[in-house]
Amino acid sequence: MISISSILLSLAAAQTPDLEVSSSIDRVTVYNGQALVERVFEVQAPQPGAYAVVVGPLPMTTDSGSVQARLDQGPLVIQGLEMRERSGELDGTQRDVLSRQLGVLQQRLRDLGAEEEAIDAGEALVQSVLAAVRKGGVEALGRDGLSGMLPFLSGQVEQIDQRRIRWESDREKVLSEINNLRRQLGGDSAQARPYLEARVELFF
Repeated sequence: MISISSILLSLAAAQTPDLEVSSSIDRVTVYNGQALVERVFEVQAPQPGAYAVVVGPLPMTTDSGSVQARLDQGPLVIQGLEMRERSGELDGTQRDVLSRQLGVLQQRLRDLGAEEEAIDAGEALVQSVLAAVRKGGVEALGRDGLSGMLPFLSGQVEQIDQRRIRWESDREKVLSEINNLRRQLGGDSAQARPYLEARVELFF
């Protein structure tokens, strides 16, 4: 017969120990209104066996169902990943992590500003070509030239429109992530705030 207390003691003894790691943002990719943030970290175990690493804090806007872990190299196996919601004071290290992520997103926002200028320049170029065609008419291009020019311009206009739609969606997503991070970082550093963390189960 096994008592409840001995079962609880067995479970407590079998808990996977946590390994301390610090993660850094390696890449941010924005597409279809979503931001893919890739973090990297290195971990070493004192001896073979099961361990876990906790990666965070992560913004509350993180899609928990989309979080994945990938092994680049090393003698270990990823056995599982669990997303957990936490609430507490952000220490200096946690604030640094969120601040770095905020910096990456702010750089992405600046890149989107440059992309908007490129889109505007493309639109201006198409408009100038259209104005030249309207001014010169059939006499300048000839019927064959005009029939070839119009489909080309139509395709350019469609590409620019699609590019602007993607740009607007990406910018909205980045601004939302920036505002969320600013809320988490703002105010008293000792104030309790909700955040997410990922617990990755590893076997060395």
